[in-house]
Amino acid sequence: LGDVYKRQPSSNPTPYIIHIKEGTYKEKLLIKKGLDNVILVGDGKDKTILTYDDCQGTYSGADSSLPEAQRRSYTIRIESQRVQIHDLTIENTHQNTNQSGDQAMAVEVKYGSVSFFDCNITGYQDTFLGRDDSARVYAKNCLVEGNVDFIYGASVMLFDHCQINVNREGAAITAPSTAAAAPYGITFLDCEVTSDEVGFNGAKVNNIYLGRAWHYGAKSVWVRCKMPKTLHADGWMANMSDDVVEEKKIFAEWGCTYAGADASARKNGGRLLSDEEAATYTAENIFADVDNIADFTTKYKVESVSYTHLTLPT
Repeated sequence: LGDVYKRQPSSNPTPYIIHIKEGTYKEKLLIKKGLDNVILVGDGKDKTILTYDDCQGTYSGADSSLPEAQRRSYTIRIESQRVQIHDLTIENTHQNTNQSGDQAMAVEVKYGSVSFFDCNITGYQDTFLGRDDSARVYAKNCLVEGNVDFIYGASVMLFDHCQINVNREGAAITAPSTAAAAPYGITFLDCEVTSDEVGFNGAKVNNIYLGRAWHYGAKSVWVRCKMPKTLHADGWMANMSDDVVEEKKIFAEWGCTYAGADASARKNGGRLLSDEEAATYTAENIFADVDNIADFTTKYKVESVSYTHLTLPT
């Protein structure tokens, strides 16, 4: 796969589409900066599986002599502009059964603008990292699964009509480190939050949380989402760091439905948005600085174009 990317010029005006046929591929994938306009297309989210099992402190790239990008626990890391990923699963199968060193990313977005459509993005601790505050991430009709802080970071991220599933007791879904000046951080529109009845470690899942602030002007907002009975009445956990700027933090809900406790007793900064505030949470506003917003939030119709067709070997 790395060789394929090398043949794709950074100035390519049309997408370079790579079809990854049905199968399970254990490999760490890096889409490097400058390799723009790449689309990865699987044969279905339950058929094409990209997998790895690294975790922080024990993964194969832990050698400090290696470049930084190789010393991360990701299954896939993206550093380029205008990347779309369709119809496949990206997973990190390392389970966080220890007390430390178990951060295990499936996806890391370092730079650029990256869209996911009809994908499963699954793991345990720290599944999905939007690493840099200049990165923009959009996910539509995806499943994102994990437990400790499993959607996190400084990037502006929007999850649209996705399922967010928690697979361990006591988990916080988000851990934003949004720049203080940024109006939006990690946003969920029309999503469904679910939790396993029994976590992967055998413990019953009774309480989950929407998030906890990691750094700076942490922002995590849920609009018109369906919440499970396991959502704790507090909603939010205490800050993880002393550098969180409380007056810039936004932990909020609006228009959500609840199988259990509603949003009336939120703690740690959680609140309801006003109707006027909620109306600003649109893809157009959240990604106001993204060129060609319609292209960013629309799944490329691969079947309708002529392209160099590559199938990767099993």
